[in-house]
Amino acid sequence: MSSSKYLSGKIVERGIYFFSSRLDSLSSGYYDAAIISACKEGKFFYQPRDLQVESVCIRRETMEEPIRASCVLPRFNSVVGFYPKGGGANDEALPKPPNSGGGVMGQLRQIDGLLYAAGSVGCIYQRISANNWRLLSNGLNTKGIEEYRSEGYSALEAIDLIEGQAVTTCINGGHGKIFIAGHDGKVFFLKGDTWIEVNSNTNAILNDIQIDQSGTVYVSGRGGILLRGDELGFSVIPTNLSEHLKTMAFFEGRLYIGSEKGLYVLDGDVVKPVPTIEKGPFNCVELDSYDGELLVVSDRWFMVFDGKDWKKTVDPDNLNVVD
Repeated sequence: MSSSKYLSGKIVERGIYFFSSRLDSLSSGYYDAAIISACKEGKFFYQPRDLQVESVCIRRETMEEPIRASCVLPRFNSVVGFYPKGGGANDEALPKPPNSGGGVMGQLRQIDGLLYAAGSVGCIYQRISANNWRLLSNGLNTKGIEEYRSEGYSALEAIDLIEGQAVTTCINGGHGKIFIAGHDGKVFFLKGDTWIEVNSNTNAILNDIQIDQSGTVYVSGRGGILLRGDELGFSVIPTNLSEHLKTMAFFEGRLYIGSEKGLYVLDGDVVKPVPTIEKGPFNCVELDSYDGELLVVSDRWFMVFDGKDWKKTVDPDNLNVVD
């Protein structure tokens, strides 16, 4: 294999990790190829896949589906791929997007036992059972140019109006609550089958959502934005940071925050840098926590923290491009 950059990564179980990557050899704007990989106790396994995989997720065992599966979400609305423990890979088709302009997908999550996929312009999907996904777009502005033109607006007016579309990129939930967030500081709460917009007190692009054990919701975004709140509204936690806060995870009761310059932790109301074995700043692609480990995924390597010690692993295909 040739060198690549990680796009997403999750903990399968202690010592086993699952990733998606983009090959360095691909030209800009080309998304019809991907690499998914697994690392088990330091040994890597690779598999090519068509369509760039934006997000990976581990579907944990449930009573209805007792076999765990590693899952992948391609960039464009099409399918969700399943790689069950023991073999038998398969794809499940997603419903069509609400309009022709939707379908750029962002995040795949398991929430309260069910899988959810989040993408732009109303492409929010819930998996009810095997091969059974439903669209959850009620309450979101999904109108495209064609819809506005059919209502009598000119082409130029329609182009201006689609700026109001809900461009969502991330989803998370727990305790019976589900939230989505994305561009222009938009945050929505799912009430029944309808999304209700929540005052976020920001217009920043939002990147990730986490919920603590008490049901408090945290949302991170560009320009050092960190929000805290719930379905009644959010307030801004001052961070004194200007970089993009890209990903978050709770580990041992503390909120860890990954940015384009490194790793932080929320200590009360103060965001503090986390010392690791990595010297200097690094781009944090994704954080995950499970089975007593915190996973920190960077572009070409990942680190694991067990609460005491850090361990860094470089993808062998990236050894020649890592400093």
